[in-house]
Amino acid sequence: LSPETDLRPDGRVLLFALAVAVVSGVGAGLSPARFGTRGDILSALRADGGITGGRQRPSRLRTSFVGFQAAVSMLLLACAALLTRTAVTVTRAGIGYDADRVMTVYLGGPRDEVNADTYLQRLVDAVRQVPSVQRVSIAQYPPFGGLVWSDNFTHQGRDYEIYKHPADAEFFATLGLRVVRGRAFTRDEVAAAAPVALISENLARTFFGEGDAIGQSLSRVPREDDGRQPHSIVIGVVADALLAHLHSERSGAIYLPLERKRSNPPGLIVRAAAPGLTALQVDLALRRLDARLRPSTTLVREGVDRFLDAKRMVASLSGPVAVLSLLLAVLGVFGVTAFVVRQRSHEVSVRMAVGASAADVRRLLVLDSLRPVLIGLAAGLAGALGLSRMFASMLPGISPHDPIAILIATSLLLIGALAAVLGPARRASRVDPAAVLRQA
Repeated sequence: LSPETDLRPDGRVLLFALAVAVVSGVGAGLSPARFGTRGDILSALRADGGITGGRQRPSRLRTSFVGFQAAVSMLLLACAALLTRTAVTVTRAGIGYDADRVMTVYLGGPRDEVNADTYLQRLVDAVRQVPSVQRVSIAQYPPFGGLVWSDNFTHQGRDYEIYKHPADAEFFATLGLRVVRGRAFTRDEVAAAAPVALISENLARTFFGEGDAIGQSLSRVPREDDGRQPHSIVIGVVADALLAHLHSERSGAIYLPLERKRSNPPGLIVRAAAPGLTALQVDLALRRLDARLRPSTTLVREGVDRFLDAKRMVASLSGPVAVLSLLLAVLGVFGVTAFVVRQRSHEVSVRMAVGASAADVRRLLVLDSLRPVLIGLAAGLAGALGLSRMFASMLPGISPHDPIAILIATSLLLIGALAAVLGPARRASRVDPAAVLRQA
């Protein structure tokens, strides 16, 4: 959620919720009353032919309500499970570098002059003179800076998002990114715009398999326009890192030498022991070099926390809603089952009188009661899968069809529904058939 989001209670929302509650309460009260006034008393007492033992056909409207309730509950449970799995996966994955010691600096000033290589080098040298600064790097798109260069495409039925990071040779050491295989590009390669690249571990696994990606052509990796990446040689594999907001189930990164011709000025990445305290000194150093500059400093840790906190908040808000939905569904199934079992008391008595066991009766009532729940579960699951596919950008790190999340949601609904129908079914199987038949 953005800082501008207003979470204060809204009168219109409260009024709408009150109206829905009143209408639902009146409907819930009138439905049993309508049933009680329908037909003659003798038929009601005999449960519509219960003496003959005929199996009653459940009300279509009642069955539809149970199925709809189960479908909504399944939809909310599946969405909550997916969002929770996303929050857990993103949080546990780690960010891959030391964000606590890194800040980014955007250079506001004369556009063409700031974008010149010689001028940028003067700025880097000025920042390096700050005593608390450890390293300085130039990057076209600094981490969590708002601007990104990415390719989004579908490969073998799965969504991919590849971020591209043009930077200088100091980029990896400044951020603390670990090169797990191969090497980083050199200053000479950056100056010559050499056709070399480094890729992230997950990208190497996805498009180069078990083979070594070092020495392979980057053209094996797809591009957004159904083409291929430039024919650069992969010289290194970098540990997976969280450098921007993720929007797809799988993401990767390509690291390229900083281009000589750029449409926009790049930014600076500064590594310091205490970035919050160093920011002011960096700002003063840049202004002393050129009073026209309007540097904008951002702590990378703040961008990482905003991204992770947004995932945690959505998961924490969806969880209670899903639990409440499950509780209401269980209560609804329990109420309807108890009502139907009461109606079928004569049928149950006749079945037991002619030889049916208590286990047979329980099995019959449970299967009949769970049938609309299973139909609703299937409908809700289909809706959840379709909805998650549409909002896949909210589920980075996992598949919109994540089997663990789906299994958790399905199990919770089935266990809850089974617990709701077992109580009335067990009570019905314990009745005395002779006593019930004498009351007919």
